[in-house]
Amino acid sequence: MYSYALIFFLSGLFFKQYEGYLPFIKRKVNKLLIPFFFFYLVTSVLLPNVLHTFFSYQIYTVTGWASLYAFIYPEVFPNIPIWFLWSLFCANTLFYALVLLGQKTSMSITYILAVIIGITGFLLKWFSIDGIAFMNNTFFYFPFFIWGYIFNKFKQSHSIHFSKPTLLTISLLVLIAFYFISNITTNYVWINMTAFYIACLLGISLITMLSSVVGTIPFITYFGKYSIMLLLTHCLVLQIFLKLFVLTGYSATITNLLTFIFTMMSYLLFIPLMKKYLPYVTAQKNVISV
Repeated sequence: MYSYALIFFLSGLFFKQYEGYLPFIKRKVNKLLIPFFFFYLVTSVLLPNVLHTFFSYQIYTVTGWASLYAFIYPEVFPNIPIWFLWSLFCANTLFYALVLLGQKTSMSITYILAVIIGITGFLLKWFSIDGIAFMNNTFFYFPFFIWGYIFNKFKQSHSIHFSKPTLLTISLLVLIAFYFISNITTNYVWINMTAFYIACLLGISLITMLSSVVGTIPFITYFGKYSIMLLLTHCLVLQIFLKLFVLTGYSATITNLLTFIFTMMSYLLFIPLMKKYLPYVTAQKNVISV
């Protein structure tokens, strides 16, 4: 859940209006919607139905025609992480509409409506109400998108620099606060969820400060550049390696560690292959011209 908050923050941080609303929509369709629908159809419709029909192997419970619209309710479909692309598409287009409204009236309206959307997501989570097509999750993480946008605007208008020792000291304090707040558990849902929001903000602040100190790390930067490919496929790859290493009889810790290492190393092969053979459905090339 913390990683979702971070990615929403980064999406808001790098939000651009481009040439207008329609070109913006086209870009997000290319980068988010087309990969989502392609991999949804392949990994959550085609693959489960083939396994169920020809090998009597059922992944979760959704097969047949129901698998075509399982994410709308949402039901449990095999490649769960891809919901995030759909949610990011909704958040981006919704926020752009709010920005356009704010430009015609006042940006205060944009921020007020954004807060209302966040509160709505909070309440949906509080009362355990499932939203249509993951809209409850979209609303719940929407405040982090707004925070990323505001943070970027603040950076552009203010030049604030800290020395590395100062950043490391602040980072340590933030890490301690994150640890204690993220472990708050009570019988009151609103307290737990408030703690979650605060912990996410602290965690994002920590990563932002540490990135200023550390800079870029080539290996991590490479995976970050093609993170959409990992998001779309890592569930299937993890399952394959996990099943293989379980057979070795190693402890759960060793098994999980080996699964993670081999999964990440395998993408040194998978990423070039997807770039070459699946560029239009992995956001490397545009299907719709912009």
